[in-house]
Amino acid sequence: MRWLREEKGFTLLEVLVALTVFSMLSVALFYLVSAGYRSYWQELQRQEVEANLRSALDRITLRVRGAKEVVAVDPVDPKAPAKGFKSIKVTMPDGTARTYVFDPGSRELKEDGQPITAPVVKEAVFRVEGKAVSVVLTGEYLHSGELTLSTQACVKVGEQG
Repeated sequence: MRWLREEKGFTLLEVLVALTVFSMLSVALFYLVSAGYRSYWQELQRQEVEANLRSALDRITLRVRGAKEVVAVDPVDPKAPAKGFKSIKVTMPDGTARTYVFDPGSRELKEDGQPITAPVVKEAVFRVEGKAVSVVLTGEYLHSGELTLSTQACVKVGEQG
């Protein structure tokens, strides 16, 4: 019987306590890592939306600055055109025209019927006041959160300076 008392090892209670503490630490670590992972993917989605909106705004700005004329088409609210327009028609000095329109069905901004953004655009509003054109784009992708970017450009063809 003396050899039973001299054996070394853990009791069942000690093993269960250690296992419980380890499990609680593992669960806490899992939630910490998954929160960081979620945040990482959300930021990637937000960057994707921002890149798409910026690219579209840059493209429209480039065309407007080189245009002979810009005309707003299809008001958002026919009773209140001050709210903006759903599309614009940009006429270049050589007579070619480009139409920019938001397609809510596909969530894309299109140039002459061809998409210039991924399906991340929720809303696009164009305003034309004289030679000044303003564009407001709102986008969202999965869990990125809503992001709104805007720009203003002026028709510069024919101007000196």
